[in-house]
Amino acid sequence: MTISSLNIKINVHETKDNEEWVAQKKTNFWGDKTTIKFYQREKSQSNFQKLADFFTGVKPGREVATKYINELGLTRSLLNPKNESAAPPSNDEKDTELNAFFQSAAIKSKTSPTFEGDDPLVSHRNYNTKKEITIKINGNQIQNATSHRMSLQNAEFEYFLINITGPQSQKFKNALPQSAINTAIDILENSPTPISPTKVTDAHRELTKFKTESNGQPWLNAEVSNRLDRLISALGSKLEILKQTAQTGKSVKNEASIKIKNEMKVFFNDFTKLDISPAEKQFTYLALVRAFDFRDNYHNQPLSSETKEAHKTLTNFRDNSKTQAGFGAISEKFDQLITVLESKLSSIEKTAQT
Repeated sequence: MTISSLNIKINVHETKDNEEWVAQKKTNFWGDKTTIKFYQREKSQSNFQKLADFFTGVKPGREVATKYINELGLTRSLLNPKNESAAPPSNDEKDTELNAFFQSAAIKSKTSPTFEGDDPLVSHRNYNTKKEITIKINGNQIQNATSHRMSLQNAEFEYFLINITGPQSQKFKNALPQSAINTAIDILENSPTPISPTKVTDAHRELTKFKTESNGQPWLNAEVSNRLDRLISALGSKLEILKQTAQTGKSVKNEASIKIKNEMKVFFNDFTKLDISPAEKQFTYLALVRAFDFRDNYHNQPLSSETKEAHKTLTNFRDNSKTQAGFGAISEKFDQLITVLESKLSSIEKTAQT
């Protein structure tokens, strides 16, 4: 399969108000290699410059970017003619967006030579068009982070395979945990894909076990040992972070639970101070508990008939007791709970209709 190449070079500096993006395309004699250069220059070119642009193939950057929208990864932008909008974007809007893409990518490329595969302006291979797309920003090639991580994973695994030698080499090569190595590399390279605590725990255990069982082997020299320690350390650090995150989440959940309990305690304390009969107080108390259950998504949800009865009870109670001196302390919360029940009844009704 012949793969043609498309080299896209983007030269970025701080854009001034009197500058615009232009692009020049050149294709080699055999037609299998194309180079597109995006650069900035002053606007309002002379007639001579416009004539020179015509003969040298210099065109507005937005025009060339639109033609190579897929290769640049800008399909979700105003430049994409397939985007549906009430009013098509103006050329100025397209120019502004293109500049924003190029400027932000240039800033990002200063700290990272790799972008994620779904980011714009990433070097990649388009298997549909059989084209290898290389994108450089200010001379730095932007690699696909996913491919880069896979390359590092394979290289790390191959390193250990090559270095494991001796009478029992086959035993240790068979025990070499490739998936654990891959997980460690993902962590070291800051993969955006979430990694479960179980997967990290298993990888840490497997690599630690592998090193422990390898102690005393002639091939476990300082360099190999340090490479293993680097992977094990990355997994251990990730486990600690996951542990702290879980503890924080649990703490937040506990705090929220305590807050709800305190809120209900204060509310019911004010409720019991009202001058009503014990029977009415008990009846209304049960209705309030059901309303709180709905509000806080408690697992023991009341039945539809109980919800209707609770709504009726609370509504009647509010209307009959709102003139009491102590009712003002709970009136706002009372209204909120009635609204919760109304919303639930409305949801039940819609579900029954469908």
